[in-house]
Amino acid sequence: YGYDDLYDSANGNSNNSVAVSSTKNGTATFTFNGTGLDIYALTTQSSGSMSLWLYEGEGTDGTLLKPGYVDTANNWLDIDENYYNTPVFSYKDLTAGTYTVKIIVNSDTISLDGFRVYHTQGDAYESVYAADQEDQALTTEVRDITIAGSTYNLADITLEEISRLMVGRDVKLEYDKTSQEFGEKILKVENLNYTDKFGTKKLDNLSFSLKAGEVLGIAGIEGNGQKEAMEILTGNRKAESGSVFYKGKDLTKLSITDNRKLGIAHVPEDRNLNGCAPEMSVRDNLIATSLKRLSGKGSILKPKEIESYCGKCVEDFTVKTMNLDISIKSLSGGNVQKAIVAREFTAGAEIIVLNQPTRGVDVGAMEFIHKKILEMRDEKKSLILVSADLTELRALSDRIIVFHQGKVAGVINDVPAATEEELGLYMLGLKEDPAEKLQEA
Repeated sequence: YGYDDLYDSANGNSNNSVAVSSTKNGTATFTFNGTGLDIYALTTQSSGSMSLWLYEGEGTDGTLLKPGYVDTANNWLDIDENYYNTPVFSYKDLTAGTYTVKIIVNSDTISLDGFRVYHTQGDAYESVYAADQEDQALTTEVRDITIAGSTYNLADITLEEISRLMVGRDVKLEYDKTSQEFGEKILKVENLNYTDKFGTKKLDNLSFSLKAGEVLGIAGIEGNGQKEAMEILTGNRKAESGSVFYKGKDLTKLSITDNRKLGIAHVPEDRNLNGCAPEMSVRDNLIATSLKRLSGKGSILKPKEIESYCGKCVEDFTVKTMNLDISIKSLSGGNVQKAIVAREFTAGAEIIVLNQPTRGVDVGAMEFIHKKILEMRDEKKSLILVSADLTELRALSDRIIVFHQGKVAGVINDVPAATEEELGLYMLGLKEDPAEKLQEA
């Protein structure tokens, strides 16, 4: 995406001369038309953390819409020679109106130098506001969006209509899950600890369990240990201490291959870095975890079985590819993801670990992956779903646990009754369940 830095509180552009006077917080009110905002904080430090609060209306007495949090040591990007920023504060469904944003610095290792507000418009971001502690207001021009050769006014079209025009059919992201009784605890995580190479403690005596046949959702601001925990569960990372028991067997010392043999599949967070071999063919990527069952005596591959298996994956998971011989990197992101999901969901695993399974895919692919997750649930598979999309978690999960600073801060047993605001409080560390309830995790 391109960025139009017309309003920049840090660099003093001619169209904007504001600067944040406090190094610990900044507040501003802004007005815009259209939908979608990304809010970026600016700082000269690359480690530390800060929180963001977005309120409806003028001032901080209005309705709190969404809180946000960022651990700068993991998420900040160098945008020029002077400043770091992060786009973790994203509000894609925000409608036209007046809002107040407040950023609070949480640590002594970082100071706030300014922030920018980007307006999501079609294929680009337009910088609509950058603010200091003095309230200012700017209004952006409503723009058109072009889909499939037709142009629509953003003020006259809904997200549902945009989805239908993009995919060619109605898209439903709310699901009627079948009633299910879950079995005993099939996976137990006990007192996991892990510290990264920067000395940051990512897992702090983390404990939780997964029941047979359930979808366990894991919520949390990225950087609070979700990635590290899932990599330990799947053999991609070694814990400092603690245990992961699957049917009574400790997995913490086992390799990726050993974990797969036991029946644990993994859809990783980054499909290109960890989920596939980009230069290899679609066929090779699909069979990568099934070579043993697609081989005969002497480990000789069976071409007919391979073609049959790959053809069924492509058909059942609607992977759009010219043929099986082209490199998987030539596919769209959504089709790469569906190929990875196809490989992992057909591996015969009892437990499937999914980390951000729909990140960066179109709404049609998202709906398809959601339905496949629920199909696995109906087949009594046990799934762990890590997602930054709270709507996705609430739609698919039977139970949700919330990570904060490397441990479980909240346990949500009644998922339909849970609100995004409640989850946000757990995610920011502003709410924590009592110890006896956390034992239910």
